[in-house]
Amino acid sequence: MLFRSGFQRSTSSSSWCSARRTPTGLPRPALLLCPRLSAVGDDAEVVSLGARACRRAACVERVVYVSVDAGRELCTVVAHDAEEAGRHSLAEAYPLEGLLEDVLGSGDVVLCDVRAGQPLGAAGSIERLAQRQVLGVPVGYGSGDKRVTLGALLLIDRASSAETMAGMFEDDLGSPEVQVAESFAAMIGAVLGARNVARYATAGCDAVVSLE
Repeated sequence: MLFRSGFQRSTSSSSWCSARRTPTGLPRPALLLCPRLSAVGDDAEVVSLGARACRRAACVERVVYVSVDAGRELCTVVAHDAEEAGRHSLAEAYPLEGLLEDVLGSGDVVLCDVRAGQPLGAAGSIERLAQRQVLGVPVGYGSGDKRVTLGALLLIDRASSAETMAGMFEDDLGSPEVQVAESFAAMIGAVLGARNVARYATAGCDAVVSLE
């Protein structure tokens, strides 16, 4: 296949992939959803709601969100939203390798196409679920040296929906889906980041009080 304009080859094997730097700022679709997400209960609910909205907006078969541990060795599946016909069980955690390493290690958007007869990733990996394409976007908050990476949002395969059949979406994932994915990744990162900052501030105040 031809590389999309402005993209470069990623390190993932058995696939053609492209990578692009994630822009800063919070796009309008995510901005509109932020107040609703900020009001939900815990972080898992924030991620689940964001993943569901992202899947519908991008018209993909499934969206998976994984969080990465502090040691950057293990990724935990926090949310897996999929069409009923395309549901597959996932493990609770995965090592930081393959597509996850590409996305979280580079801080880039990574788009991979599945070659005929060459499935993505190792057996049992999240990217192995992809039949046609997988798009990965890092999720975090802050910028520059103070950027904190929380996890990654993975969009897998174009959905076989009425909208797709009616020609409302291209068969392949491309720039529009990258923009949607970046939008929701920024939104999730902003909400979770604000919550983390609030927790640290509260913990600091409690520590001061305990010393008095």
